[in-house]
Amino acid sequence: MVSRIPRGRIYEVLESLHAKGLVSVVSAKPLRYRSVPLKAFIERRREELRAAEDDMERNASRLIASVTPRPTPGPTGEFLLFRKRQVVVRKFREMIESARKEVIVSASEMCAVRGSRLFIEAIHERARAGVAIRISTRITPQNRAAVEMLRREADARHTDPGNRGTSILVVDGSQVFICHWNPDDEDLHFGDDVGLWSTNPGVVESFHTIVADAWDRGIPADVLLSETAVREPADPSGPSSADSQVSGSKAE
Repeated sequence: MVSRIPRGRIYEVLESLHAKGLVSVVSAKPLRYRSVPLKAFIERRREELRAAEDDMERNASRLIASVTPRPTPGPTGEFLLFRKRQVVVRKFREMIESARKEVIVSASEMCAVRGSRLFIEAIHERARAGVAIRISTRITPQNRAAVEMLRREADARHTDPGNRGTSILVVDGSQVFICHWNPDDEDLHFGDDVGLWSTNPGVVESFHTIVADAWDRGIPADVLLSETAVREPADPSGPSSADSQVSGSKAE
């Protein structure tokens, strides 16, 4: 044979040429092959290579997209809701106790009263540990005694009009607790209060700015309390000026 291929391997070689597209099958029985025109073979191979190139480009794009770092969203932090006075108060105290650098709170009028009874030990302990504690509230006759107690441990200031029924606590610039007291009274145990706690960086930063701004614009409690003490009338049960004059006349 011209091809010099052993007879036993002739079909194996023809199958290989068929697989490459150089020959085509004419009939199955008996199995016959026909050579494919070279021009048609080249054109088909060109199309096959173009298709293979397009497929490789698509695969490469998918691969690049899978390994290219994508922008990731910022941390969302946690959000938890607390209900009822004892639960809200417990979380409030736990946050103060966890402080390592700073406690800043904008307190409602009666929150200052409850705080002087429920949180004073935690505030005292944190202040002794070097934690900066700042409290702003609207100082009124109803919470004056409580503010007097709180200012011994914290830097307290008067804000007007203050937070009516709402307190905002920010600890270490990393967590915030927004509390609505319902009602805002002196009761230490019962109230349909609700508190939203979060570690979301954006939320914490926003409320920290609000509370710090209110505190910065406040009047130091020492100044306000000393001024009101001077302006307070004398004890009505004490001697009047007329009585003093009468007593003085008798003494003479």
